Amino acid sequence: MDPQNPGPLGRGTVLQRYMETDKGSQLLGRDDQRLEAVREYVGIVAHGSHTHLDGLAHFSRNGKNYNGFGASDTSSTRGAGSLSIHHAHAGIITRGVLLDIAAVHGVPWLAPGHAITPAELVAAEQRQAVTAGPGDALLIHTGHFARVAAEGVHPQQHQPGLAAATLPYLHERDISVLGMDGIQDVIHSGYATPDLMMPVHTVALVALGP
Repeated sequence: MDPQNPGPLGRGTVLQRYMETDKGSQLLGRDDQRLEAVREYVGIVAHGSHTHLDGLAHFSRNGKNYNGFGASDTSSTRGAGSLSIHHAHAGIITRGVLLDIAAVHGVPWLAPGHAITPAELVAAEQRQAVTAGPGDALLIHTGHFARVAAEGVHPQQHQPGLAAATLPYLHERDISVLGMDGIQDVIHSGYATPDLMMPVHTVALVALGP
């Protein structure tokens, strides 16, 4: 991670690094000390321009997480008391299915803001002679990273992703893990209400569990 360019995909700051200056009064509780010290702070934001796996406590709806756990189980100081990502600390072993949506259209990458439909997922299955099914880890290729590397971050942060209309597909196929070279949701979602800004995150994590 490059401290000078911590968020190359424009998805927020991934690496935080700064220096703290501590005067004697802070270190020793006295104002007559001429001592000063400098300490380095390094922190990592778990969401941004790097690969990660969301815990099921990541999103909530009406105060509830997946399976009815309370969103209040998670706090800024104690982390996730339930549905923590540590449950996957040993990894996930299952069949992986990669659907190349960019290839369906014969392009190296999808345009920013391209909303992937259920028909496109099915077209990719047919093209690749594969069918996503129960328990699968569904990975979707959009070419987003390659486009950002070639053209830079979209000025309005638009990026391709799944439309809300794909949620029945995820439910019917009983997908267990969902991954993408992006953040799953198309940005922007097309919904005016703020709580539907990321409907795939909201419904998949809270109601479906992948």
